[in-house]
Amino acid sequence: MDYDYDFIIVGCGVFGLSTALELTKTNCKILALDAYPVPSEYSAANDFNKIIRIEYSDEVSAKLAVEALQYWENDPLYTKNYRKTGRLTLTPGDPTSDRSEYERKSFEILSKLGVNQKMVKINKASDVGKYIKEFANNNLPQDIISTYNYECGTGLSGKALVSVYEAAKAKGVNFKFGDDGRVTSVGDNHIRVKSGKKFSAGKVIVTAGAGTGLIVPLDNQTKVFGTFVTHIQLNDEEYERYKNIPIFFSAQYGYFFPPDEDLHQIKIGVTTCDAYGEINHPFEAGKTLRAPRYSVDHPEEVLPEKHYKDIKTLLHLVVPDLANHKLVGNKTCWIADSCDSYFLIDNCPYYKDVLVATGDSSHSFKFLPTIGKYITQKLNGSLDKKLDSLWSWKVNPSFASGKNAKSRLPRPHYNTELIPKL
Repeated sequence: MDYDYDFIIVGCGVFGLSTALELTKTNCKILALDAYPVPSEYSAANDFNKIIRIEYSDEVSAKLAVEALQYWENDPLYTKNYRKTGRLTLTPGDPTSDRSEYERKSFEILSKLGVNQKMVKINKASDVGKYIKEFANNNLPQDIISTYNYECGTGLSGKALVSVYEAAKAKGVNFKFGDDGRVTSVGDNHIRVKSGKKFSAGKVIVTAGAGTGLIVPLDNQTKVFGTFVTHIQLNDEEYERYKNIPIFFSAQYGYFFPPDEDLHQIKIGVTTCDAYGEINHPFEAGKTLRAPRYSVDHPEEVLPEKHYKDIKTLLHLVVPDLANHKLVGNKTCWIADSCDSYFLIDNCPYYKDVLVATGDSSHSFKFLPTIGKYITQKLNGSLDKKLDSLWSWKVNPSFASGKNAKSRLPRPHYNTELIPKL
């Protein structure tokens, strides 16, 4: 049978763009679709920056992260959007906490893999300034458990997506956005878009992140939730003072990045709460589905007011001079959690030739240089058996054990529709 394309990719975020670029190595026709131009408003990576780390509490993920880091550090396509900024990680004081255990295992695995990154343990708040002068005036508790990893990196995520898009387009990938790229239905070897057009392909690959369950049935393979992100604006003097800070990360208080090089804004992530949204299930009548409510569609649904103080607390602890800045650019970043934090890369059993690749669990961006290779291997049947099993479609997946969130601390979940509007 003749098709319009060999492959149709639905969703131009990390998984979709990486796959599109990888497939250009073969002699095939590729169509990539998204409701928005790259960087898509629906992509979790449409952002100033993301953490590029290799610390994982399981060996498989650590190996994959080490592999991806080689591209960030050496491949010209990626190095232009990578900064070796370092990261100061503050560990909760309870050594038995899941977060503490996660970090302990991570360091053990890196040692086992023979990976040596320059790190230093800092156990006194008064010593932080010896390593990071910009944090010398901190108000952290005097006795702390922290690790300063000099070699942790920052990926300029939105810019990196654009770079991969441009590379894929230059190699012949056909991209469609707007109503021609907004997929309304998927069927065996074809899709339909909002403009009314129908496109056919030998294989359809759905890489729509948190929105995947709106396009194809997932049988609870992922659980969608939103993380709150905000920013503060620095003046020119503040930018010069803080432009070389490392990432600060605390599962308890939140995290922030070095300021963006163009707008001079510091991105701040909230770890004290998250969000969810519910809709009528598109594939199961009478049921509801947790689904993303993207900020571009619902700009009024942002951080709950009572958690604004958490941002001030975070900044007051680490960079008190910035604690009273007005918050700008509030948004909700939507994540597709899997039950075990591994990806879902497998054929959807409800269709003849539809592959789904999702389950980013808030840590997929760092794999932009490499994840397309593995999705392509799944397509051609050459994927490593262990990875194939880990990333397979699960029967009755359960989130009850909490395996998917060992690195996170417990937090309240807010229905975004019920958050007081601005």
